[in-house]
Amino acid sequence: IPTDHKCDIDQTLSSSSLESIPNSAENERKRVMKTVGFNRVQIRFYDQTIGYNPSTSDGPPISLDWKYNEEDAIQIDDYEFGRPRRRYSDELRLSNHLRRNILMKDYGLKAAELNCAVREATKTASQRRVTRRLLPICKVEEMVESCKRKARQVIRREKG
Repeated sequence: IPTDHKCDIDQTLSSSSLESIPNSAENERKRVMKTVGFNRVQIRFYDQTIGYNPSTSDGPPISLDWKYNEEDAIQIDDYEFGRPRRRYSDELRLSNHLRRNILMKDYGLKAAELNCAVREATKTASQRRVTRRLLPICKVEEMVESCKRKARQVIRREKG
């Protein structure tokens, strides 16, 4: 086999195999990009303040404030080893009295501020209930308005 011919074969093989390389390289890049790892945990303790959540059934809503204290970062394995057990959802709920105590004693809020927040949350919850009740009626109103528009279009076509 002449050397030139061998080079041509190599180039042909190279160019055909190069056509499949971008797909392989792209697949490899996608696979690598999907890999996520964590090695350190940074814990922040946020202050709490009056919230605006209307789903609170009783008492003032409570939310996280923008202020926080940060602990030193630790290795994730150390965190996982020393962390407390996961709590059940009912253990995460705060009673009305506990929320009031946290906001008044720990953060210095006044009873009048809490009462105002309760009124606002109750008002918002009431407005949302009204909206939920009126949604079916709104759909009927939308259909009536649509029929009116279509009737006007038909009348305009007949006149024109």
